[in-house]
Amino acid sequence: MIDLTFYADESGIHDPHGEQPGSEVASIAGYIGTKKQWETWERRWNTALNKFKVPQFHMSEFNRKDQKPDSNYFGWSDKKKKRFLRLLTKIASEVPLAGYGSLVRTKAWDSILGDDAKVGIPGKRKGDYHIAKPVFNPYLICFQNFFAKFPKYLDEVVNPLLGKRGPVRSVAFVFHQHKVFGPAAEIGFMLSQEVLKDERLSTITLAPVQEYPPIQSADLLAFYSRRRFIRFLNNIPPDEFEQALLDPDPDNPDRVYLLELNDENLAGLQENSLKLRSQRAKQNLRGFGDPDAYQSFGKSQTQVRFSATPSTNPRCPPQSIPADAIPARALRPSDPPTYRACRPRVPRDVP
Repeated sequence: MIDLTFYADESGIHDPHGEQPGSEVASIAGYIGTKKQWETWERRWNTALNKFKVPQFHMSEFNRKDQKPDSNYFGWSDKKKKRFLRLLTKIASEVPLAGYGSLVRTKAWDSILGDDAKVGIPGKRKGDYHIAKPVFNPYLICFQNFFAKFPKYLDEVVNPLLGKRGPVRSVAFVFHQHKVFGPAAEIGFMLSQEVLKDERLSTITLAPVQEYPPIQSADLLAFYSRRRFIRFLNNIPPDEFEQALLDPDPDNPDRVYLLELNDENLAGLQENSLKLRSQRAKQNLRGFGDPDAYQSFGKSQTQVRFSATPSTNPRCPPQSIPADAIPARALRPSDPPTYRACRPRVPRDVP
């Protein structure tokens, strides 16, 4: 048996209405690996950063169009930026054991779900009363969706990858610390433990990237998972970095496993919320604190899939989907096909 660590980060959560660029899809994603794999990752990642004289990588800073003079990337040419990013994506895709994440289209989340069905944080309290409106953000529903299928992911994807080294005994989670949603995430993790009753969900740590450097690779995956899905929805071909991280590996199509809450899934959550409300009148918001509401997530995910980008067709049409891959009710004709994002095999020198 073996203990693993999962590092995760979020992307696209800056606008809960999905109007601002980059907020069309919200994502939480990251990588899982063994202690030795993360030691290998740290050695190779630090070598790459030192080579380019960058103390720490953060995608939002790197991706800014107008770099300030005090930025680590000020004055970099496009050619240098691509060389740097190629090196980081190579390390992120080769060293950790596997990738996993959760996605939701922000406008669909905002329009389909009512306040009772959305996962929200109560506003500020004064005595027995809330003096501010609840805070709603797709980050929180991505977080719940992330854990709802994680035990099955360990059984069906991670344990087979481990082979004789497995099975998984425990997973310690390290999430990027968000100043607004951090406390709710801790409550959400405890609820996941209570509902799923899986002892492998060991601990969660919410911390800044300075304390846990592997969050940097999770940042990379969360950003490109979100961006490729946006491009996919708009029929735009992926760039080389999205391909490097997310294109399929024929030998193992589940190396990066992404879950989407699509329109049909969200409608099911909304229907379930209305049933719960009629059964039990509650004044407090449902969400992280309501196990009954959480239970509905178990049947409300769709695994999303990418096809390998065909060299003869730059528009990247989706691959066919096996009939048993998703629930029969999960897709409608108006919904985009699901995809499975994958990546290259682990190199031989990494256990």
